[in-house]
Amino acid sequence: MVRPARPGMACKCVYRGFWTCEGRTIGCSDQNHHLCRNPNTSKEACHFGNGDCGGY
Repeated sequence: MVRPARPGMACKCVYRGFWTCEGRTIGCSDQNHHLCRNPNTSKEACHFGNGDCGGY
């Protein structure tokens, strides 16, 4: 991830092939989670968005 999602949202990583990923902004599953209130670009944030983080 290059940019974090905005507060209240999460980034869902999607594997596009050939070691390429794309990030999509989705609503948080837990609005009280620290990564929902203050999203960042960490692998933990990718997992929080329930994405395919194998290419992270």
